[in-house]
Order: sequence, then C-alpha cells, then structure tokens
Amino acid sequence: NGHKHEAGTSKDYIAVARGSDLVVIRVVGKGNMLNASALSDFVEQQRKAGFKRFVFDMERCHGLDSTFMGVLIGIYQFARQTSDGERVSVAVVNANPHNRKTMSDLGLTKIIQVLDTPVSLPPGVSTERLVEERFEPDARIQLIKRAHENLIDLDEKNRAVFGPFLEKLTRELESKK
Repeated sequence: NGHKHEAGTSKDYIAVARGSDLVVIRVVGKGNMLNASALSDFVEQQRKAGFKRFVFDMERCHGLDSTFMGVLIGIYQFARQTSDGERVSVAVVNANPHNRKTMSDLGLTKIIQVLDTPVSLPPGVSTERLVEERFEPDARIQLIKRAHENLIDLDEKNRAVFGPFLEKLTRELESKK
C-alpha cells in the first residue's frame, strides 16, 4: 500500500504541510505532552522562515491534554510577536465537540479562532510527520511548566485547576538545582 508503518511509533502524532504563507498542522490521535515539544519547535522554525498563517486541523484528533493546549497558547503568543508587524493568524478547524468544549473551558477560544465549518486540505497536499524528540526529563518538565503558566496567564480561573500542579513542578525543578 506504499505506507510504511514503523514499529513502536505512537498512534498520537503531528503531521505538517506547508504552502505559500500557510502551515497546516494536523493533530492525529491525541495532542499531548509527548508531541507538544516537537510542535512548538517546528512552529518557531516556520515563523522564523516567514510563515504567517497556522491552521490546526483536528479532524482526526481525539483529545487534547493541558500541556498541548498550553503550548497552543504559547504558539499563538509567539506568532503574535512579529518583528515585521505583519499579522499572524492561528486557527483551529474540524475540531469535534469535545475538543471544542475543552478549548473553550480553558479559555483558548478567546484568542484562537475555532472555525465551525468543515475544511479539507486541497487534493495533492502531502503531509510529513514530525518526529518526537527524546527529551531530557528537566527539559520536558520546563515545557510542561511553561504550558501550564500559559493556561493560567490566559484565564485566572485556570489557577484553581492547575495551580497545585504548577507548584509541584516548580518544587521538582528547584530540588534538582
């Protein structure tokens, strides 16, 4: 069938496609802390390369964890800090009701456009799968911490949910110094 299936690869992954000023990011399975770091690095590279529009296609996404959503906020914030003053957009398409509610509950829909109408990629657009990095444990904790700080910065009501977890992460990082 032409598709290679690597043994041991996760069923949760990110696939990307680029064209003109647009980057399409397809979330397959779950958007989680394991694939969030590769995504964050990828988007940063694409912004530096001059891409202006980021569309997250969640048609095949079954769930989002808080780290992934915190990274989404970080991507939005990073994308907004353009030195050239040009507008950068971040949008979500094809999200199921559960993912839409999760994003809304945590306040993401205040800053990220979530489109109701189904959107399909133009025929012939091929995606490449992002490779998940093998992280040093401290680097992973830093990413998770930053993601949860983003969630609290976005909406103070998230502190009640994530505050104790964030304090635990901070203590864990400080104990390693």
